[in-house]
Amino acid sequence: MTVAEIQRALLARGHDLGPAGADGVLGARTRAALAEVQASAGLPTDGLPNPDTLAALAASRSIATLDGPQLSAIGEAVLIAREGRRLSAYRDSAGIWTIGVGHTSAAGPPAVGPGLTLTAQEVDRVFRRDVERFVRSVREAVSGIPQPLPQHAFDALVSLSFNIGPAAFRRSTILRRLRAGDRSGAAEAILMWDRPREIGARRRGEYDQFRTPYETALPRARRSDAKPVTPSLPPPRRTSGPATAATARAGWFSRAFARLRTWRTAR
Repeated sequence: MTVAEIQRALLARGHDLGPAGADGVLGARTRAALAEVQASAGLPTDGLPNPDTLAALAASRSIATLDGPQLSAIGEAVLIAREGRRLSAYRDSAGIWTIGVGHTSAAGPPAVGPGLTLTAQEVDRVFRRDVERFVRSVREAVSGIPQPLPQHAFDALVSLSFNIGPAAFRRSTILRRLRAGDRSGAAEAILMWDRPREIGARRRGEYDQFRTPYETALPRARRSDAKPVTPSLPPPRRTSGPATAATARAGWFSRAFARLRTWRTAR
């Protein structure tokens, strides 16, 4: 694997590589993320991409909870890029009053109208509540399909559902084809949701995201965008003493992977 391929695999699993993302350079952020992989697999934490480390990386998966798949850091970042993030109320392309990250009155409080403003913290809080409803809805809708969805495909469907609504997604051709085991046909059905005309570039971005593993290429908010979206995760909380970023976060990742193994066993 090249360094850039390793970095894309790390990003797909929720690791923070900083603003540079998959730049092909084995820098401090990439080595810290590799050390986290090593720690979770019980390997020496030197942060170097040796064969054992790459095998542990290949065997790892995006973190999920006991409730099932969640929206990944990449999926969340690209969804926000598609929706935008506004602190003041505005009318969207359909004329609906909107604020924050695609929040409308139909999603619950706060009711949106002219003159409404929110702080950045309030926008984040409302988005967390809103997006969980869509994650849960998509998770329940796809729970009976023949083969579980990979992370990139699940994220794409959450993005689509966030835009068209849970009810529309549940009665969509996309879901019918997934339940019939036709994942390729389901991808094509994403492009059927092409109204209003301005939504076409976003829909093609969701189509590409649904079809393309994050290890192969990071998603673009819209297919026409010049660059993919790279998630920006908060830095690890530092502890007293000379602990590095890798050792500070190793315990968290170990617990997360333990939860993932428990979830898989319970399925």
